Amino acid sequence: MDTRSLLIRFPAFPFSFCDLTPDSELARLAASLIDAGHSAEIADFGTVAVLDRLFPHEHQASLQSLLDRADKSSAWNPLAGLISAWRTHGAAECYRSKRDSLCTDIAREIAGRRDVRVVAFKVDSVGNIDTVHRIAREIRSTNSRTILVGVGKNVELAQNQFLGSSGPLDALLLSDASEALIELVSHGDGPVDWSVAPNALYRCNGEIRRSARTASVQFLDIFPTPNYSREVYPTASNGEKARVFTIEERSGPARAKPAAGPSGKAVSAPARELVQLHALYGATAFHIDAGSSSHDQLRALVREVLFRRLRLSFSMNAAVENVDAIVLAALKSSGCRALGLDTPSGSQRLLMDYYQRPFGVTQLEQALRASKAAGLYTVAHLTYPSPHDDYHTEAETLRVLDRTRPHAAPIHPVGPKLSAASRYEPPGARPRNLRPEVVYAMGTAWDWLRETEPVSVSPCAARRTLAEAIEKRRISARVTEYTALLASLAGYSGLEDEFWRIVQRQFFSGDCAGIATWIGALNEAACDPARACAAEPWGQIQSAVGN
Repeated sequence: MDTRSLLIRFPAFPFSFCDLTPDSELARLAASLIDAGHSAEIADFGTVAVLDRLFPHEHQASLQSLLDRADKSSAWNPLAGLISAWRTHGAAECYRSKRDSLCTDIAREIAGRRDVRVVAFKVDSVGNIDTVHRIAREIRSTNSRTILVGVGKNVELAQNQFLGSSGPLDALLLSDASEALIELVSHGDGPVDWSVAPNALYRCNGEIRRSARTASVQFLDIFPTPNYSREVYPTASNGEKARVFTIEERSGPARAKPAAGPSGKAVSAPARELVQLHALYGATAFHIDAGSSSHDQLRALVREVLFRRLRLSFSMNAAVENVDAIVLAALKSSGCRALGLDTPSGSQRLLMDYYQRPFGVTQLEQALRASKAAGLYTVAHLTYPSPHDDYHTEAETLRVLDRTRPHAAPIHPVGPKLSAASRYEPPGARPRNLRPEVVYAMGTAWDWLRETEPVSVSPCAARRTLAEAIEKRRISARVTEYTALLASLAGYSGLEDEFWRIVQRQFFSGDCAGIATWIGALNEAACDPARACAAEPWGQIQSAVGN
């Protein structure tokens, strides 16, 4: 049965770099639906036009003045106080009014489309949960037949709202939603039959039920290539988004190990996706997500790019234990400009016991040094603070940065999945050297803590303290490998931190003209149909006659 699904993405304000680029997860969901014989369309509202409509321009003069004063401050991330200033200036209330008006318009347009059977909302963060609920309530009030679901890698953030109220959503599709979404679309009898959908949390007869079945697959190659066609993803084709695409080297249900068989896709699959995107848009700039790839898969992927003579500019994230001098040299030769490595801590104890990494400090330092030696913009992704961080672990992390000198070391909060998976149980008492502001409320993302527990501002203060120490070493605490790629494409090579500051100011101040300008410049550099992408590997070189 051919049905139509609408996949919606409405980013939270303030927008970020990723909000203005095509969404690979929705493109993959759309491809799975189409491959199963259904129709799908992506409505991505992460555009400059939407930002221009949402921003409270009547408060722009006062916000610009505030930003001018913040630029003169020596504090780390001086723009961080802008959100609180919004409340003082009344800009937050104005923004909410504009957002609610836009949500109503979107919902009425969707409710009037009787051909849409399922509307799937992507949950990016806590910030857009309220927006999702507003649109869904409006749709539900005028259209009771449409199935409303939440999807996305962070959809777990919406579980409390889903479980604690009779909200408008019918289901949350946990983990990878491809198979579950197909089951929901295919079964027209309602929640009674939704138990067949894997990893689903749904309402049935006034009760919250969780499906007993979990997704499992033998070969990840059965999943189709993400669909970015003009018919499916219109905002990706009309110049409203930056055409820097994310390639997931390994994808599938929950991005987890399959039930049997190989643990990843064939190495030719990402290369085929690169070629297809070049054929569609002339795309030559990508971010490759290889964080879960093995060493052999990573080497094979780089070799495939080289053999196909794909003239690319890309950034990549990878695991420390999977990079070596050969892989790094090949990455540089194949067009990699920036590499992000998951280096959660400089403490040997935390690496082995809490984060359960298969490497120690020595291997971590070797990987960071080798990446810099290969000429790549090197990013060390830190995680801080865990429940076991203290003065000693903080000092150990800073010593690793002193010895390796990466270009950037952004800091991330400890997520709920990490805490739940760790076998290193918190001790009965607080560590003696724990900073006073580091509380035992870890195990959930900072965004969720900020919304639910006012006292949990402490983890953010702890990260700010560490970030200031990192910045004093002239290492950026803000730039990621993805930001570094965008900076190089926009002509800011060597000025990545300055690029981040300029663009963040544009996001916070609502400078839509400035954002549109750098997106246009970036698309000119990132999309070049004249740069050939060979669709086949090299053939054997023939012997030259007469040599």
